Amino acid sequence: ILLRCLWVATRREGYDVIHSFHVGANSLAPFLAADWAGKSRIFIQDWCDLWSGGILRSPGDSVVERFDHWLSTTIETLHMTSASALTVNSSYLAERAVSKFGLRPERILKVVEGADVEIIKPEDKLECRNRLSLPSTSVVLGFSGFFNPDTELLLAMLTSLISLLPHRDVRLLWVGPIDSATSCAIAAAGLQPAIRSVGAVARTAIGSYLGACDVLVLPFSDRPVNMARWPAKLGDYLAAGRPVGSNATGDVGAFFQVHQDIGIATVADPLAFARAVQSVVENQDLQETYGKAA
Repeated sequence: ILLRCLWVATRREGYDVIHSFHVGANSLAPFLAADWAGKSRIFIQDWCDLWSGGILRSPGDSVVERFDHWLSTTIETLHMTSASALTVNSSYLAERAVSKFGLRPERILKVVEGADVEIIKPEDKLECRNRLSLPSTSVVLGFSGFFNPDTELLLAMLTSLISLLPHRDVRLLWVGPIDSATSCAIAAAGLQPAIRSVGAVARTAIGSYLGACDVLVLPFSDRPVNMARWPAKLGDYLAAGRPVGSNATGDVGAFFQVHQDIGIATVADPLAFARAVQSVVENQDLQETYGKAA
């Protein structure tokens, strides 16, 4: 951080704009140094996740944990109050930037992630299942992600769906790492036989995993951390050309209100979620309609 500060403060040429994606001290301190040295007055900040009150959990009891939480929260606030303009990926963050940090609405731009249609393309479901050794007659749900605050909802929905379809082989194809806490939750729910975890997958290969599924699920409960973000996996799901099952939360819920032809978004209740997914997996015509629209 010190080297960055020295670089921007002592560099002969100034900067028209300094842009930061991260909300840590390693990006804030160099701008403050450049501002102090008169090298730049324009600071553009990306804000794509809610850290304090969101991703950052309540601190533990130790002094170190409490200090670290305070420091992270303070730095996030300083990023917003120092910014000349802001890009966000949700309406929640845009509103928070105005109400909490006093930014003018005209200096806030909402930009959400799109779909990677160059790398991820619709593929034949049976061919994908053959490549992955998945039964052609099974009900296969897909989930992809590196960050999932709704593991409990996902597992509860899967349990409910298995109960609703007692004569079907219901499986969940999990793309992405599974931490120890999630593994314990899967074991406690007795869902090991129903879940196939493939770990992290190369970006160029993910289309085959998504393409093998009947429905791609995106659990999205009503909580600040979800209200404040736009899940990148939704773009992947749409690019794969498969029906999407999610929950009517934040901008994701608003998206499904406008695009009702791509899938379903219900309240974040496990049984309601499972019944909505059931209505799609039991209707082949509906799967094809949703998939083509996606």
